[in-house]
Amino acid sequence: MAASKGVRTAPLQAPPRERNPCIELADQSPRDLPAAALFTGTDAPTAARLAEQFARLNEPLLRRFDVQLASRFDGSQVHLSFQAGNQVGAIPLLSPTTARPDFGLVVQPRFPWAGIGPLLAHMGWRVAP
Repeated sequence: MAASKGVRTAPLQAPPRERNPCIELADQSPRDLPAAALFTGTDAPTAARLAEQFARLNEPLLRRFDVQLASRFDGSQVHLSFQAGNQVGAIPLLSPTTARPDFGLVVQPRFPWAGIGPLLAHMGWRVAP
C-alpha cells in the first residue's frame, strides 16, 4: 500500500526490551544480581541510589519472608546480594521509583518435592489418583 502524496509515514521502531521483574532464589541460598538488571538505563551512581532505596522500601517485606538484602559496589557495578532463609513462596516487591509493586521475589525449595503420593507409590503402597 503506497502512502498518498504529502503524507509521511513513521518508520517502525523495535519494541523496548522486556526486563524480567521476577527475582528467583532457592531457599537457604545466596544470589548476586547486578542492579543494572533491575534498573535498566541507569549509570552506576543512579543504580546505587536506586538499589539503596529498593532495599529500604522492601526491608519490612523481606524481613517477614526471611530474606536478607544488601547492596555492594565492586568498583564498576552495583550488585544486590540476596540471602534466602528457609521460607518458600512469592512476594511482590516495591519499585524504588514509584513505591508500587513492580518486581517479584520467588523463593523455591532447593530440593523439588512432588508430594508424598509418588514416594508412597514407589515404596509399594497403593495410591489413589
